[in-house]
Amino acid sequence: LGFLGFGQVGRHILRLLAGWRGPAAAWSLDRRSAPDLPPVEFRERDEVLARSEVVFLCLPLTRATRGCVGARELDLLGPDGYLVNVARAGLVVEEDLFRALRERRIAGAGLDVWWEGPKPGQTPSVRHPFHELDNAVLSPYCAGHGPNAPHLAGALDNLRRYAETGRVGNVVDPALGF
Repeated sequence: LGFLGFGQVGRHILRLLAGWRGPAAAWSLDRRSAPDLPPVEFRERDEVLARSEVVFLCLPLTRATRGCVGARELDLLGPDGYLVNVARAGLVVEEDLFRALRERRIAGAGLDVWWEGPKPGQTPSVRHPFHELDNAVLSPYCAGHGPNAPHLAGALDNLRRYAETGRVGNVVDPALGF
Protein backbone atom coordinates (compact mmCIF):
# COMPACT_ATOMS: atom_id res chain seq x y z
CA LEU A 1 0.00 0.00 0.00
CA GLY A 2 1.13 3.50 -0.73
CA PHE A 3 -0.17 6.86 0.36
CA LEU A 4 0.47 10.25 -1.18
CA GLY A 5 -0.57 12.29 1.83
CA PHE A 6 -0.75 10.62 5.22
CA GLY A 7 -2.76 12.96 7.41
CA GLN A 8 -6.11 12.11 8.96
CA VAL A 9 -7.60 10.65 5.78
CA GLY A 10 -4.62 8.42 4.97
CA ARG A 11 -4.40 7.19 8.54
CA HIS A 12 -8.13 6.44 8.59
CA ILE A 13 -7.83 4.40 5.39
CA LEU A 14 -4.95 2.39 6.85
CA ARG A 15 -7.04 1.72 9.98
CA LEU A 16 -9.89 0.47 7.77
CA LEU A 17 -7.42 -1.87 6.06
CA ALA A 18 -6.21 -3.28 9.39
CA GLY A 19 -6.07 -6.81 7.96
CA TRP A 20 -3.45 -5.73 5.41
CA ARG A 21 -0.20 -7.49 6.26
CA GLY A 22 2.05 -6.05 3.58
CA PRO A 23 4.29 -3.02 3.93
CA ALA A 24 2.81 0.46 3.79
CA ALA A 25 4.73 3.47 2.50
CA ALA A 26 3.81 7.14 2.50
CA TRP A 27 4.97 10.44 1.08
CA SER A 28 3.68 13.19 3.32
CA LEU A 29 4.51 16.45 5.03
CA ASP A 30 3.13 14.90 8.21
CA ARG A 31 5.53 12.11 9.11
CA ARG A 32 4.13 11.20 12.49
CA SER A 33 3.20 7.59 13.03
CA ALA A 34 0.31 6.56 15.24
CA PRO A 35 0.51 3.81 17.87
CA ASP A 36 -2.71 2.20 16.64
CA LEU A 37 -1.43 1.82 13.07
CA PRO A 38 0.77 -0.74 11.38
CA PRO A 39 4.27 0.60 10.67
CA VAL A 40 4.55 3.02 7.78
CA GLU A 41 7.79 3.80 5.96
CA PHE A 42 8.07 7.41 4.82
CA ARG A 43 9.63 7.59 1.37
CA GLU A 44 10.00 9.95 -1.56
CA ARG A 45 6.93 10.28 -3.80
CA ASP A 46 8.43 8.46 -6.79
CA GLU A 47 9.50 5.54 -4.61
CA VAL A 48 6.02 5.19 -3.11
CA LEU A 49 4.54 5.09 -6.62
CA ALA A 50 7.11 2.63 -7.97
CA ARG A 51 6.93 0.20 -5.03
CA SER A 52 3.18 0.11 -4.29
CA GLU A 53 0.46 -2.01 -5.87
CA VAL A 54 -2.25 0.36 -4.64
CA VAL A 55 -1.68 4.08 -4.06
CA PHE A 56 -4.23 6.22 -2.23
CA LEU A 57 -4.24 9.94 -3.01
CA CYS A 58 -5.01 11.76 0.24
CA LEU A 59 -3.37 15.12 -0.42
CA PRO A 60 -4.95 18.54 -0.12
CA LEU A 61 -5.31 20.45 -3.37
CA THR A 62 -2.90 23.39 -3.27
CA ARG A 63 -0.82 25.24 -5.83
CA ALA A 64 2.02 22.84 -5.02
CA THR A 65 -0.04 19.65 -5.41
CA ARG A 66 -2.26 20.54 -8.39
CA GLY A 67 -1.41 18.11 -11.22
CA CYS A 68 1.20 16.30 -9.12
CA VAL A 69 0.19 12.96 -10.67
CA GLY A 70 0.62 12.95 -14.43
CA ALA A 71 1.86 10.54 -17.10
CA ARG A 72 5.32 10.14 -15.55
CA GLU A 73 3.95 9.30 -12.10
CA LEU A 74 1.36 6.90 -13.52
CA ASP A 75 4.10 5.13 -15.46
CA LEU A 76 5.98 4.69 -12.17
CA LEU A 77 2.88 2.98 -10.75
CA GLY A 78 3.00 0.61 -13.70
CA PRO A 79 0.70 -1.94 -15.32
CA ASP A 80 0.02 -3.80 -12.05
CA GLY A 81 -0.73 -0.68 -10.02
CA TYR A 82 -4.00 0.86 -8.92
CA LEU A 83 -4.63 4.51 -8.11
CA VAL A 84 -7.38 5.43 -5.63
CA ASN A 85 -8.22 9.13 -5.43
CA VAL A 86 -10.30 10.06 -2.38
CA ALA A 87 -9.00 13.63 -2.25
CA ARG A 88 -9.39 16.07 -5.14
CA ALA A 89 -9.56 15.51 -8.89
CA GLY A 90 -7.11 18.35 -9.59
CA LEU A 91 -4.26 16.36 -8.05
CA VAL A 92 -4.26 14.21 -11.19
CA VAL A 93 -3.89 15.32 -14.80
CA GLU A 94 -7.24 14.07 -16.13
CA GLU A 95 -6.15 13.32 -19.69
CA ASP A 96 -3.01 11.49 -18.51
CA LEU A 97 -5.06 9.25 -16.21
CA PHE A 98 -7.63 8.51 -18.90
CA ARG A 99 -4.91 7.54 -21.38
CA ALA A 100 -3.04 5.42 -18.81
CA LEU A 101 -6.25 3.52 -18.04
CA ARG A 102 -7.30 3.15 -21.68
CA GLU A 103 -3.83 1.98 -22.72
CA ARG A 104 -3.57 -0.27 -19.61
CA ARG A 105 -0.38 1.43 -18.45
CA ILE A 106 -1.91 1.11 -14.97
CA ALA A 107 -4.21 -1.71 -13.88
CA GLY A 108 -7.05 0.47 -12.68
CA ALA A 109 -8.34 3.42 -10.72
CA GLY A 110 -10.94 4.09 -8.06
CA LEU A 111 -12.18 7.67 -8.26
CA ASP A 112 -14.33 9.36 -5.63
CA VAL A 113 -13.63 12.68 -7.36
CA TRP A 114 -14.80 14.52 -10.49
CA TRP A 115 -13.01 17.09 -12.59
CA GLU A 116 -16.35 18.59 -13.61
CA GLY A 117 -19.63 18.31 -11.78
CA PRO A 118 -22.54 16.71 -13.61
CA LYS A 119 -24.73 18.96 -15.68
CA PRO A 120 -28.45 18.16 -15.95
CA GLY A 121 -28.96 15.50 -18.60
CA GLN A 122 -25.22 14.92 -19.15
CA THR A 123 -22.67 12.40 -17.99
CA PRO A 124 -20.07 13.77 -15.54
CA SER A 125 -16.55 14.31 -16.81
CA VAL A 126 -17.67 14.76 -20.39
CA ARG A 127 -14.14 15.46 -21.60
CA HIS A 128 -13.04 11.86 -20.97
CA PRO A 129 -15.51 8.95 -20.72
CA PHE A 130 -14.10 7.22 -17.62
CA HIS A 131 -17.49 5.53 -17.21
CA GLU A 132 -16.83 3.50 -20.38
CA LEU A 133 -13.59 1.99 -19.03
CA ASP A 134 -13.73 -1.45 -17.43
CA ASN A 135 -10.74 -0.66 -15.21
CA ALA A 136 -12.18 2.46 -13.55
CA VAL A 137 -14.55 2.45 -10.59
CA LEU A 138 -16.38 5.74 -10.10
CA SER A 139 -18.30 6.99 -7.09
CA PRO A 140 -20.07 10.31 -6.48
CA TYR A 141 -18.04 11.76 -3.61
CA CYS A 142 -19.16 8.96 -1.30
CA ALA A 143 -16.37 9.71 1.15
CA GLY A 144 -17.72 13.21 1.76
CA HIS A 145 -20.59 14.44 3.88
CA GLY A 146 -24.04 14.29 2.34
CA PRO A 147 -27.05 16.31 3.48
CA ASN A 148 -28.03 13.60 5.99
CA ALA A 149 -24.54 12.98 7.40
CA PRO A 150 -24.08 13.36 11.16
CA HIS A 151 -22.16 16.67 11.13
CA LEU A 152 -23.17 17.33 14.73
CA ALA A 153 -21.21 14.28 15.94
CA GLY A 154 -17.94 15.72 14.61
CA ALA A 155 -18.61 19.09 16.18
CA LEU A 156 -19.45 17.48 19.52
CA ASP A 157 -16.28 15.36 19.37
CA ASN A 158 -14.25 18.52 18.84
CA LEU A 159 -15.93 20.26 21.79
CA ARG A 160 -15.26 17.24 24.01
CA ARG A 161 -11.63 17.08 22.87
CA TYR A 162 -11.18 20.79 23.57
CA ALA A 163 -12.72 20.46 27.05
CA GLU A 164 -10.45 17.52 27.87
CA THR A 165 -7.16 18.59 26.25
CA GLY A 166 -7.44 22.23 25.21
CA ARG A 167 -6.90 21.20 21.57
CA VAL A 168 -9.23 20.57 18.63
CA GLY A 169 -8.91 18.30 15.60
CA ASN A 170 -9.17 19.06 11.90
CA VAL A 171 -7.33 22.35 12.22
CA VAL A 172 -6.87 24.29 9.00
CA ASP A 173 -3.55 26.11 8.58
CA PRO A 174 -4.01 28.93 6.04
CA ALA A 175 -0.23 29.23 5.65
CA LEU A 176 -0.11 25.65 4.34
CA GLY A 177 -3.22 26.05 2.22
CA PHE A 178 -5.16 23.28 3.97
